[in-house]
Amino acid sequence: MRKVISFTLIELLVVIAIIAILAAMLLPALSKAREKARSISCVNNLKQTMMGIMLYRHDYNDTVITDTNWSSDWAGSLCKYYNADTSYLSSSTPNEVVCPGRMPFKYRTTYQTYGCRRTYVPAGYNVSVPTTWSTYAYFDGYVFLHKVKEPSSFPWLGDSYGIAASHSSLTEANGFQWAPPAITSTGDRMFWIGAHGDSSNFSFVDGHAEAINSTAKFADYYKQEYKVAGVTPPTVYLFSKTFTKVSH
Repeated sequence: MRKVISFTLIELLVVIAIIAILAAMLLPALSKAREKARSISCVNNLKQTMMGIMLYRHDYNDTVITDTNWSSDWAGSLCKYYNADTSYLSSSTPNEVVCPGRMPFKYRTTYQTYGCRRTYVPAGYNVSVPTTWSTYAYFDGYVFLHKVKEPSSFPWLGDSYGIAASHSSLTEANGFQWAPPAITSTGDRMFWIGAHGDSSNFSFVDGHAEAINSTAKFADYYKQEYKVAGVTPPTVYLFSKTFTKVSH
């Protein structure tokens, strides 16, 4: 006859308590690992997008289009409008221009993408020309990347945030990434340090991408080109990890 092994209620409670303690110890580590994986995917998207921008600048004498028909649609300017049916980005709805760790996770609307520096550059680095895309008296924007003296410290794309309802497209469903952030003036839609824990990811004109973990460090990068160009740097505005508006 087999001997039936049984446990007392106290023994079962002890086992359950041990499992709960182990889970409590492991969950933070698993959460950090998951966030790290999301951050890595974000960096990969930024690098892929910058490769497309590099191809564009190669084809157009070190110039990149940032705005078509006053749309502030930097991504669309590379894959729609004049550049429809090109291969600078993966498609006309390119998922690589969106942080995969945040809503909407993939391309959904024109403005819920990585933020782009666009024409926030020293004087003489950009030009606006009358558009030929429509009959309106609008303009297209271009930046002369060959003028950038320190491309490795010249941030171009990165994590951004727009306060809910500050634009009609900033909703829970669409997410709060924002394509044309304000930089040299405060606002409700700016670059953000804190998208991935304590840091956010940015890509630079030389093609590399990295995590930036402080608003001051981002501001230093942004101002560097002004300094080497002999121009007084502007004040830089962005969101901190806690969504506080800060300036440097």
